[in-house]
Amino acid sequence: MSNIITASVYRAHRKDRAKCTWVTCENHEQCGLYARGECELTAIFSCGGCPYGRKGHAIGLTKRARGCTDWENVQMEQHADHVNKLRLPGNVLAVVGDYVYLPYAHMNMNKHVDFLSHSNLFATGSRFVPRHSFTIATIRDICEFRPQALMGGEIRTYQAEHVPQFIIHLSERMPDMYAKLCEEYPRAAKIVENHSNVGRRAILETLTPNIGTFADCHKATWTWDGTYLTSVDSRSSFLPVKKFSEVRVRPASGQQMIVSEDEQVNDKTVFCD
Repeated sequence: MSNIITASVYRAHRKDRAKCTWVTCENHEQCGLYARGECELTAIFSCGGCPYGRKGHAIGLTKRARGCTDWENVQMEQHADHVNKLRLPGNVLAVVGDYVYLPYAHMNMNKHVDFLSHSNLFATGSRFVPRHSFTIATIRDICEFRPQALMGGEIRTYQAEHVPQFIIHLSERMPDMYAKLCEEYPRAAKIVENHSNVGRRAILETLTPNIGTFADCHKATWTWDGTYLTSVDSRSSFLPVKKFSEVRVRPASGQQMIVSEDEQVNDKTVFCD
């Protein structure tokens, strides 16, 4: 199993058995999800699977069984280079080998789009469309589609939320395709022109420094100077002093923050959603 790309070890709890799961992949070097540290098959119930990946597993002992901990430790050691290496995929399109990954809600209900399988009452469907089928005409079909609810009536969130999200991601991830789309479908350009990036997650070091503020879970205010995050009203815990006038931290690379002002975004900003 030399082509394992990620693994996880579930430690036994009460009457449950320990379990080790892993994902093997034939094409991770050309996978946009893998490049982002993600994998469609990390989900417990993957939507239609992946054309290149496979899941495997091994079942261990129960918590009460002698040797259970040893079995778990052996699995952790054997898969040390891959344990929790990849995370669940975000809701952002990606090019995966000869396919385009489209994770947007209700999109694979559209029978006019060549998904590997479509969702219905009994199946979740696939999120993968062959690249040769991902044409301007297909994208227009995606944008004009109006999915219907099981009990009748249009699912209005598709047009109101998911289509704009898809077009914005297309402009960022596949700019050449987006440019061609705008020539034939003016609505796409209007969506991008009118959208705001406020509320989106982005990699901190790719945001413009010294503009606006960021908030933490306690609603404290932080400023970013390109190197440090600084707060004068933080409620930080476990500090060696009881009172302080300022807290300054140097974040590790790749940390995500919520955009609070559109001016924080520049042409090098890397979004995570």
